[in-house]
Formats: sequence, C-alpha cells, structure tokens
Amino acid sequence: MNLPGCVVEIPNSDGLAWAIESDDCNVILTRLTDGRRLRDIDFEQPDEIRPHSQILPLDVGQPRDLAIAGDALLVLCAIEAVYGRVVVLDAHTGEFRYCFAGEVGSAEELRDPESFAVAGDLVYIADMYNHQVKVFRHAEGTGTLVRTFGRGGTPPELDEERPYWHRYPNIELDDPRIGAGPGEFNEPWGIAVGKRCLYVSESAGARIQVLSLPDGGPMHIVRSPDGLDLTGMCFTALPDGTGARVWCCGAGSGY
Repeated sequence: MNLPGCVVEIPNSDGLAWAIESDDCNVILTRLTDGRRLRDIDFEQPDEIRPHSQILPLDVGQPRDLAIAGDALLVLCAIEAVYGRVVVLDAHTGEFRYCFAGEVGSAEELRDPESFAVAGDLVYIADMYNHQVKVFRHAEGTGTLVRTFGRGGTPPELDEERPYWHRYPNIELDDPRIGAGPGEFNEPWGIAVGKRCLYVSESAGARIQVLSLPDGGPMHIVRSPDGLDLTGMCFTALPDGTGARVWCCGAGSGY
C-alpha cells in the first residue's frame, strides 16, 4: 500500500475492511487475514461519482477519513485541501450512492476537514478551518445539516487557488469564529463520540474539549500536556462497562 491511512472493518464480514491509500487517493477493499486487495476506488479519477461532481466546482477530493454506518461506507474528502464533502458508498460493493455536505458559501460548507465520527444516524465533522463541528443526519440519498457547534460569524474571504492557511501558516487570522472559551474551537482536528459525549481535539487550540450530547454543552477541557498541537483521536469503551478511554495524537515540533 502507498501511504496507508484510516482503516475500518466491515462488521460481520470475516475480516473485510476498507482502507485509504493517501498518496494514490485510493480507497481499497482488502481482506485483513491475507492482505488481498479486492477492489480499488480511485478518487482522483472518480468514474463512480462523476455524475455528482457538480455538487462542488472541484473534483471529489482526497479521502481523509472513513466510517461504517449500517450498510454504508462514508468517506470524508478534502478537495485540494480547501473544501470538503462526504461521499457515501455501499459498504460491501463500493458502489456510489450520494454525496452530502460541503456546499460552498452555505451553512454546510466544509473547509479542509480532517476527521469525522458516526453515531447512529448522525455524522459529526471536525470542520477545521471553519472552526466548528457540524452535525449531519445521513439517510439514503440525503445528508441534512442538523446543527453546528462553535462560534458563528462571517468567514474571511478565501482564495481557492491559495488558501490563507497555506500562504500564512502562522498568521493570526481575523476570523470571528476562532475561540478559546468552552464550546468554542481553534482548528478542530480530531473527533470521537461515546458515552453520550462528544470529544474534540484542537490543533491550534492545543486542547481536548468534552461536550455533552445532544445539546453540546461544555463539560471538560484537557490541555495538551506539552503545549503542542493535537490531531486525530478515537474512543474505546472498556470491556467491563466501567468506563472508557479516549486516545489522541500529538503533533511533533516539525508539524
């Protein structure tokens, strides 16, 4: 595999899993027991989803994260590291179903999303450069925006050719949606759901926030122990039912 990324196993499938090949922009179906590749979906040449490419004025984008929701495979994509969308495929065959999220200039717009989490019929997306968490309800053929966590405000003007976070990676942006208080975000990157809580790690904010569900009320804030950026995260419940663990990655000084 060429720079493997996220892997999700299909439940009750005898070891079948979908995985991202980041460098090749592929999503592949593989058998975990022997590593055999059963199907490749090329997101740079998306014949399967080309009829829906007009949803955004760009290609479908690079796959960033995967999730299984019932019989559907959800693929979070970032388009030229600017905008984002969610592509929904059949979890067993890889057949394209529909896209949702990401309509530019609307409340559904995603700016360079890094990760998402699925709980029931809801999809929670860490919308990094909108400094928000957006919640969609996925269903056959639709994906409705349910609510948004984080500060509101008018986003700064964006040049799609050279997004401001590429030109000036260390500049303090005049973006009213950036916040340091409870329930506000500064580049949310990782996201996980469990025990009726939403866990969000922040890259520039260098902290983890714990919010209650479904209302999103702030509960706890955990600062990065070394002050460095935080990235992806996951949630695992303890087998005996007594609690859970949340795992979060920290970015190195060369990030």
